[in-house]
Amino acid sequence: MKQTALAALAVAAIFTACSKDSALDGSPVKPVTFQVQGDFTLSQWSMENGQSSMVNGQSSMVNGQSTRALIADGKSMTDLWLFDYMDGALKQTIHQTSEDADFGSPTVTLAFGTHHIYAVASRGQSPVLDTEEEQIVWTKVLDTFWTDYAITVSASSSTTATITLDRMVTKLVINPNDLIPAGTARVDITPHTWYYGIDYKTGAPAAASEDEAVTISIPASKIGTTTYFNVFGLSAATEWNTDITVASYDDSDTETASVTIATAPFVRNRVTEYSGALWSVGSGLTLSLNTEWSTSYQGTW
Repeated sequence: MKQTALAALAVAAIFTACSKDSALDGSPVKPVTFQVQGDFTLSQWSMENGQSSMVNGQSSMVNGQSTRALIADGKSMTDLWLFDYMDGALKQTIHQTSEDADFGSPTVTLAFGTHHIYAVASRGQSPVLDTEEEQIVWTKVLDTFWTDYAITVSASSSTTATITLDRMVTKLVINPNDLIPAGTARVDITPHTWYYGIDYKTGAPAAASEDEAVTISIPASKIGTTTYFNVFGLSAATEWNTDITVASYDDSDTETASVTIATAPFVRNRVTEYSGALWSVGSGLTLSLNTEWSTSYQGTW
């Protein structure tokens, strides 16, 4: 298994006062602009068609407008949620997608008083928000970050704050070290227990599923080569274990190879990697020793 570096996304929040006439729920308010930034390590600039852009960075200029990207491990987030709670009651939900012109920089109007802001950034597939259960559930989990942040909004101060979103997922890497044989159509990776959702008020994994296969199609170009498979899941901060079954199938849906990994350990922000033979199991030579004694010879002296 490999330990990943600590990953986080930073949110810079800029607070400015506004008129009390634009009240939220009858309370005085002020706008809060959350500027969300991702990977700060790359800053290679390019000029194309008179427009300035940052390659693999955060900022770009498109049609005269400044945009930001949320990037982790070189891949952009696709969704950002901000949940505004006061005294345990949800006041507003802000959801941005990467298609929004101001993605990563939402302007949020907050009533005067103490707020708890819960933030989730993710690139998972087909997210479903359930505010009654206080969960977001994905059909396919991919890299996901979360934090909670308390802020008091008052008329007498203007504040700038930086919020850090921590990685909430674990990643399983299955790395067969033998060649994919002809006729292989797919590989199913089936954790006995896996989590596809997050409680956005606690960051805890939610929506547990049992024996739900993650299916990976094998293109013709991969036949005769080696490859590896990644599976993301929401995870707790303390290590937990689950069994994993890896199986391959041909075009007729017949199982062609299978292996079970017992009690694989997982924890958030860590990669758990398993490697070994999958398709060549049972081939080759196996050596063993015959340890049975023959009938003894008995003599005298």
